[in-house]
Amino acid sequence: MQNYREFLGELKSGIYGRVIKEGKRIAAEIFRDDMPDVVKAYAAMRYLTDHVRYDYLWYDQGFFGVSRLPASDSTLEGALLKQVAVCAGISKAYSYLLELGGVPCHYISGQTSGGGHAWNIVKLDGKYYHVDVTWALSDTGWKDRYFLLTDEEMRQSRSWKESEFPPCPAGKYSWKGYRKDVEQYQRRAGGGVRRWAV
Repeated sequence: MQNYREFLGELKSGIYGRVIKEGKRIAAEIFRDDMPDVVKAYAAMRYLTDHVRYDYLWYDQGFFGVSRLPASDSTLEGALLKQVAVCAGISKAYSYLLELGGVPCHYISGQTSGGGHAWNIVKLDGKYYHVDVTWALSDTGWKDRYFLLTDEEMRQSRSWKESEFPPCPAGKYSWKGYRKDVEQYQRRAGGGVRRWAV
């Protein structure tokens, strides 16, 4: 399993410091010390869906080969500095932000019917859940449908080497179970905290 240290290692030396600085800035903006981990996971997802756009340009022009995409699209640089990335860069950014927030998060590379894809597994209260920020930011409707999913739900549209990752059975936060915690935190925290419709 890859972690954020490996993602930072992919960066050119001139970019490395800028990415670290931007990651810390974003983390300071979206996280608070009293936030439950599930709210941090939600805040990071919503930050990325609000600020990063998927790089459709290459696909719209017919460039389907991944080698033709700008290299930064698959890195933290693309998602955090350029705010344009593909699933690899978006998922790496999600993992990095959550690690900065103290929430364990894994990067997954697998398959969908359309080809290769990347997403995350996040650990909340001792249980693991899938999060697909890329599909969330691409969805013009209900973005939360890709937040805190089980293995069973993910198998409907994705495949991955399940033996390499922790299992994600149904848990406390499955299927909208997180909403109550997010809403309670928003009410309790009051002003100064980004409010998202849940």
